[in-house]
Amino acid sequence: KLSRTGKVMVIGKADPEQVSFWKDVRSGAMDAGQELGYEVTFQSAENDNDVEFQKGLINDAIRDNYDVIVIAPNSTTELNEDLDKAAAQGIKIININSSCENENVACLIASADGAAASSAVDESINLIRESSNGKLAGAGRIGIIGHTAATADARIKVYKNRMSNMILMDMDEAAAEAEEEYIIGPDGEQYI
Repeated sequence: KLSRTGKVMVIGKADPEQVSFWKDVRSGAMDAGQELGYEVTFQSAENDNDVEFQKGLINDAIRDNYDVIVIAPNSTTELNEDLDKAAAQGIKIININSSCENENVACLIASADGAAASSAVDESINLIRESSNGKLAGAGRIGIIGHTAATADARIKVYKNRMSNMILMDMDEAAAEAEEEYIIGPDGEQYI
């Protein structure tokens, strides 16, 4: 049970009318507030680069005596001073979607970015192998289209690292198969 006002400020990353994910977050937050008897305010930045708007919302929550701030931060560090002020006023901080680096966060609710990237690598490998006679190395190029959120950066980094490792393993396997097919004689020539 909330201790002071029963007020929860939910701060999203981007306009819910433009990004359906935030529309769903807003709907879920409002439904939960109604079900639990809390006053929920949902506000969102225009886009996931808008840190200043989020700072203003944190300060609104401080001024208006909210109990909880639920925030999907548009920066891992730029909101820290404002979040620290909120925590000093007794406001609980719940971090959703992407992590912020703040010691006052009570909990983080987010997707497992590394696991998501690994799943994408597995699916990519299956598709590539289907279209290239089982080979991965040399089968073509992969284009990655990311966006500005920190979650995308984490997923892209894991994807690139794991995919690179898988291609290297495929190359090692191909080299081992080639060695098995040929015998290299003392003169350095390959014989079948």
